[in-house]
Amino acid sequence: LRLPRTADRQIVRYLTPDERARLLSALEARDTAKREARDRLNRHREQRKRTPLPVLPHFADWLTPAVVLSLHTGIRRGELRQLPWSAIDWSAKTLTVEAHTAKTHRLRRIPLNTVALKVLTRWRHQTAGADDALVFPGRDGAPLAHGRAKSWQDVLRAAKIRRFRWHDLRHSFASDLAQRGVSLYVVKALLGHASIALTERYAHLAPDQSRAAVALLDP
Repeated sequence: LRLPRTADRQIVRYLTPDERARLLSALEARDTAKREARDRLNRHREQRKRTPLPVLPHFADWLTPAVVLSLHTGIRRGELRQLPWSAIDWSAKTLTVEAHTAKTHRLRRIPLNTVALKVLTRWRHQTAGADDALVFPGRDGAPLAHGRAKSWQDVLRAAKIRRFRWHDLRHSFASDLAQRGVSLYVVKALLGHASIALTERYAHLAPDQSRAAVALLDP
């Protein structure tokens, strides 16, 4: 017999605070190493009267900004790959996932916090991306296939994080919100879930809001 898949049967893998710190540290170390390597290469090229390669002012490549943005927006991998710069509203501080790129085929807007805005600002400064260009383009401007990239696996190994997929960054976003007492209906809207049943997998992480709610009736 094949049992139907339900949200209750799915294991939610998310980053612990220690794993999160190790992941960000590994990403920073990778960026620093690649920036220093680029600087050494450019000095070598200049000595030989060759044109230097573009400087890496912030990041080694797409990996750090993509991970950080995923951790702070919960955006799906497919949505991230098709995200254009025109979807970022800098004045309203929102990211729009268009219906044709969303898994549920529904438009949604995700507020951008300070961390997400900072990483996007630095990444755009580094890439000088046009409004109609993708935020994380691959070769020839096509969507980047980064979910199983070797660089992503290398960072996970450096951070000593096991059994963790790119999609688990989305779980980490939702779990962080639930543990901070954010309503599951708000989490559902941010994730773009079609049903609250999918969001309820994070309910066990929420603090005891029922007890606090009933306590409000005390005289």
